[in-house]
Amino acid sequence: MNAKIKAFGIVVIIMTPLLLFINASTEPHVAPVAANIPATKQDINLSNARIIIDQKELTLNHEVIQYKIIFHENDTINVSASLLLQQTGKDFDPMACLFILTNGTDSIFEKSKISFLYNVPSGILFDTTILGHRITFGGKFFFKLLEHTRYRMGVYTQLYQDAQVKKGEIWYLTLANFKSKPTDMLKIALTSKSSSASMELVQVDRHSNVGFYSALDNDFEGQYMGFKIPFLPFGFSIAKSLHKEIITSRGSVVYFCSVGHAKGRIKVNAPNNKTYLNINDEIALFSYCGNLTGSWNFYASGFGFPWKHAVLLFYADIDPHLKMKTD
Repeated sequence: MNAKIKAFGIVVIIMTPLLLFINASTEPHVAPVAANIPATKQDINLSNARIIIDQKELTLNHEVIQYKIIFHENDTINVSASLLLQQTGKDFDPMACLFILTNGTDSIFEKSKISFLYNVPSGILFDTTILGHRITFGGKFFFKLLEHTRYRMGVYTQLYQDAQVKKGEIWYLTLANFKSKPTDMLKIALTSKSSSASMELVQVDRHSNVGFYSALDNDFEGQYMGFKIPFLPFGFSIAKSLHKEIITSRGSVVYFCSVGHAKGRIKVNAPNNKTYLNINDEIALFSYCGNLTGSWNFYASGFGFPWKHAVLLFYADIDPHLKMKTD
């Protein structure tokens, strides 16, 4: 197995269902480039001094896409990525997105190997999960009021990096979006510092074998019950024998966690016939990013107090061309 399994940080771990305020007037930064070098759909599969990949054009919806970036000259490449998941007043549907950029073995970004954002909205006045159903009340009206202000609710991250490349070097860019919303921002820009046409972008895969599951929405087999106190993040929850199986054939990007539990455990049976167990209080996390494929089985149990704890699973059937190192 080229990539070792381990628990590692993924940019932001959010205590669901808490959200972050985002200033809606903030525009993503994109590195400057010569004005005579356009960034259009026609640039794809041609040599470019600048490449822009934008969700507004891709319209990824329950999909993962992967590109191969081929460099034809020695160069310095500026990379910027902006990811935003913004809550609207239309629904309480969970959201998740993923961004990975590697050189075939390691991440291009020094501070963050993987950018993974998720948001599972919660009802402000009433939010309960019981008898296989989730009942929420009070959030949509609040989110609609925010839409008339300069602030929004959601999660947001930006990444910047300058990287040296050699002629013939290949990068792999992976982007996944679980549920498309008009307010999503998934934008990646690669710019040649020498303004030479040194990059070629080739799409190698796009498919819909991705998933995001939440115990709050009864997406697992087993039993989950939880209550949240009105207007406050506090509550109570209990999870019994939660289980989900997924099957991958290209590679595996997996994020599985139990967040906010007082006592709990997660267990993973991986395709390599190994079992991984995490019994940490408050946050129990398992992550994998590599070329292992087959049947994955995920299990969770526990109780939450004073929080309504969350059990979440995200996966994408893709080989990210990333080899994680063990400590």
